[in-house]
Amino acid sequence: MKKGKRYVESAKLVDRTNLYDVEEAVSIIKKTANAKFDETIEAHIKLGVDGRHADQQVRGAVVLPHGTGKKVRVLVFAKGDKVEEAQAAGADFVGGQELVPKIQNEGWLDFDVVVDLVTQAVNEVENLRYTIRDNSVFLLDKRTPSFTELKKGSEQFQIITCPCEGTLADFCRAAKERSEAQTSFLEPSSKTDDLIYISCLPWFDLTCCTNERQVDIDDAIPRITWGKYIRQENGRETLGLSIEVNHRLVDGVHLGRFYESLQNKINELE
Repeated sequence: MKKGKRYVESAKLVDRTNLYDVEEAVSIIKKTANAKFDETIEAHIKLGVDGRHADQQVRGAVVLPHGTGKKVRVLVFAKGDKVEEAQAAGADFVGGQELVPKIQNEGWLDFDVVVDLVTQAVNEVENLRYTIRDNSVFLLDKRTPSFTELKKGSEQFQIITCPCEGTLADFCRAAKERSEAQTSFLEPSSKTDDLIYISCLPWFDLTCCTNERQVDIDDAIPRITWGKYIRQENGRETLGLSIEVNHRLVDGVHLGRFYESLQNKINELE
């Protein structure tokens, strides 16, 4: 196959018989970047782990020194000591029920990540942490939220996957850094079976949401969607929340425990 002149000239800079260290490799990459658009590179690393096992899964995020030019804002529902903890972590907005009218009535969606209580409630119900691998049932230590994020100023989404590890401050910081660093719609780490698929449709009320997908009887990933806050005549706010589960592992009693746990956590905010 005939190669272009720029390709041929760039190829001369690379000795395929030489093993370069990182600094030297990056230096050569910069010299070969001569396109009239922002170029990207891929790094393939052999770790020698088996990603099918929860204790061998590797996740991480790299924060670019100059960011991506995107301003990310974090909103946290918290009270008490958690308020100062979230503010210290860099959250842009911190509060409780007083934030609900701003989201509902004022269209206040100027944030990328809402630290929600759903993940905590899921992980408190053992059956929601079951997964199926090689025809055997395994109990996960915990599930990780993988949620859609609407890019500011557009109608494009990306999916952010961020483990809930450490304190609330740790999660806020990690979610913000991961959102800023991510440049693709979906990270490779978002294809494991220890996730919770989370979506929010704040433009309308809903009572149920089903996801169109290829049927896999071993698929045990919970899918959770909620809609718009609705103010009732008595002044209370209600939020329709739908959850899809694998009925082979989860029954109605387990869903009842999930909703009870979630409601209790919401009540603690009042």
